[in-house]
Amino acid sequence: MQNSKAFIRFVLPSSIILVLLSELAVRAMVDIKLFERDTEVGYWFKPGQSGGSLLTGSYAFNSDGFGVADEFRTTNGTDVLLVGDSVVWGTSAHQQEERLGPQLQRVTGWKVWPLATGSWSLANELRYLKRVPLEGTDAIIFVLNSADVGQPSHWNSEYVLPRSRPPSYLLYSLQRLYPFLRPPEKELPVRPADLKSEWEEFAASVDVPVYVIGYESGASSGSSCSWLPVWLDVPTFCYDPIGRNLEGAMLDSIHLTAEGNKLFARFIDGAVHVP
Repeated sequence: MQNSKAFIRFVLPSSIILVLLSELAVRAMVDIKLFERDTEVGYWFKPGQSGGSLLTGSYAFNSDGFGVADEFRTTNGTDVLLVGDSVVWGTSAHQQEERLGPQLQRVTGWKVWPLATGSWSLANELRYLKRVPLEGTDAIIFVLNSADVGQPSHWNSEYVLPRSRPPSYLLYSLQRLYPFLRPPEKELPVRPADLKSEWEEFAASVDVPVYVIGYESGASSGSSCSWLPVWLDVPTFCYDPIGRNLEGAMLDSIHLTAEGNKLFARFIDGAVHVP
């Protein structure tokens, strides 16, 4: 009986306090970016969100889903859409100003509107472009790697692509680390792509220059972007950071550091001549 009273008076309250403090600590260190999903695009960052945390970088998405805080409004200067996957978006380690879009804007003087979500393929990108304003833009630049010219990516898990913030960040973080703690989930399939046809439909729908930057990474390094489809039929360029001995400017085998993004932005500026 004495042990039970001691547990109730001391151990239980201490445990509750420890859990609450752990929850507060995780909330301070972890920021959860939200996504939306469907069977057409697959998934995308939820528009109109921004944030950051003690351990992660900062980010912003306007109401159209462009990766900037500014609402889409073309300027009197040069407005460029920069489209891609996590090479454009970056990682959770980047501050907003370190991402490729803001870096390209500083290097070129263009107004750059980034549109990107991690692990998107070209098919995801083309389908989302149908939902955003394009009128008034002066050029569209795609950044593609060898994995982007296949089928569209689909939504697969609340623990990878969350649609709402969980009641407990602590429990959610544990479930991300240890999948056996997760409840059952059902993936959402996406409509298969006829990529060549969808690209041709897109190309016929725009009246501004379109450029493609092939981005070599990992095993594709050294291939001179030979994997780029010939049917793209637009000016293409190839960037190989490993081939340029820029491993020190890379976070991993794919993603660039802030300095790496600056170097990539300079390459794009030198390669692409927007009228």
